[in-house]
Amino acid sequence: MGVLASEGRNRGCEESAELVSKKTEGDRLGMLLDSSTVAAMRKKFGVSMLVRASELRAEKLPRIPSGVFTLDRALGGGWAVGRVHIVFGHKSSGKTTLLKRTIGQAQKMCASCHKFQEVCECKNKRDFLCAFVDIEGTFDPYWAKQLGVDLDTLLLSRPEYAEQGLDVAEALLRSGECDLLVLDSIAFLTPLKEIQESTEQETMGQQPRLVGKGIRKLNSALIAAENEVGRKPTLFFTNQIRMKLGVMFGNPETTPGGFAPGFAASTEVKLRPGKYEMDKESGTPEHVDFYFKVEKNKTGVPKMEGEFRMMLCETQTKSVGDIYDEKFIMDEAQRLGVVRKAEEGGGWECLGEKFRIKKDIEDRILSEPEFKRVVIRGILGIVEL
Repeated sequence: MGVLASEGRNRGCEESAELVSKKTEGDRLGMLLDSSTVAAMRKKFGVSMLVRASELRAEKLPRIPSGVFTLDRALGGGWAVGRVHIVFGHKSSGKTTLLKRTIGQAQKMCASCHKFQEVCECKNKRDFLCAFVDIEGTFDPYWAKQLGVDLDTLLLSRPEYAEQGLDVAEALLRSGECDLLVLDSIAFLTPLKEIQESTEQETMGQQPRLVGKGIRKLNSALIAAENEVGRKPTLFFTNQIRMKLGVMFGNPETTPGGFAPGFAASTEVKLRPGKYEMDKESGTPEHVDFYFKVEKNKTGVPKMEGEFRMMLCETQTKSVGDIYDEKFIMDEAQRLGVVRKAEEGGGWECLGEKFRIKKDIEDRILSEPEFKRVVIRGILGIVEL
C-alpha cells in the first residue's frame, strides 16, 4: 500500500513538472491574465488594476520647468510630472514664489504632451489646469501675476482648517481634471479640534497624525486619478523650518507635520535666503540671491546645490520678479557644447545657428524668451540622457 502511494506521488510530481514546463514554454503571465482569478479582480477593482508592466510607456519622465534654470538643471530637467514634491526652508527663502513661478510655467504647457503650447503638435491638446490651496491665506494675486501666473485659469481655495483643505485637495486630485496642485503650507494645517478647543488645551501630536492621514489619502487620490483617466497629477507642498529645543549636537532643524510628507515625496528642495544687493543711487533693493539644495531626489541626482538671482527692481531687460540666470545658461551651454566656437569660418555656433561673437548669443538669450527656452531645452536634453 505504501509502495503504491509512493508511486502515485512520484507520478503526480512528474505530471506537475511536465505542466510547469509547458507553461514555461508558453506565456504563463498571459495565462494568468486570462484566468478567472484575474477576471474577478478586474471586475471588482477595474481593468487597470492588473496589467502587464510592458503596457506602461517606457519613456523618460516628463518635466515641468520651475522657471529657474539652475534648479531645473539640479533636478534633472525640472519637476517630474505625476510625483509629490516638497519645497521647504526658512522665512523669506522664496518657497511660495518658486511654486507660483512653476504654475506660471505649467500654464504655458500642453497637459497631454508636456511641451510648451507654441511647439505642441499633439492632437489631444489640453490646457494645464492648476489649483492652489492657500492654507496660510496669504495668496497675493498681484505678485502671482508678476511671476507669470494666469489668474483666469488658476483655481484658488482658501480653507479654514486642515481637514477642509485636505479634503478639497483630495477631491480635486480624484476628479482627474486637475493637473497640478499646490498646498501652501503643511506648517499651517491646523486641525479643527485645535481650533474649537481653548488655546490652553494640550494638542500634542494632533497635526502630525492628521498630516500623515492626509498624505496617505492624497497619494491614493493620485493613483486613483492615474487609473481612471490615464494621467497622474503633480502635487506640491511647501513647509517651514522649526528648531528643536535642547539639541546640543547635530542638526537642530525640523519641519512641522511629522515624517510622512518626506517619505511620500519624490523630491525635497531646501531653500535659504541670501544677500540683498542695494541700488546705490535709490537705496532700494536691486536683487536678492537664493540658495537651494536638493535634499531628496528619486527622479535624478540628489544633494545637488546651487543659487539663483531674482530681480527686485525694473531694468532695461528685466522686470520685478524675473530671474537673472543668463550667465548660468551660457556657462553650462558652453561646457556641454551647446554653444561652441565654429569649426569653419570663425565665429560661434549655438544649436546649428552661427553668430559673429559670443556676446551676440548672450544678448539674444536675454532679449528673446523663446530662443532662451530652446537653448535651455538643448542643455537639459543632454543632462537627461
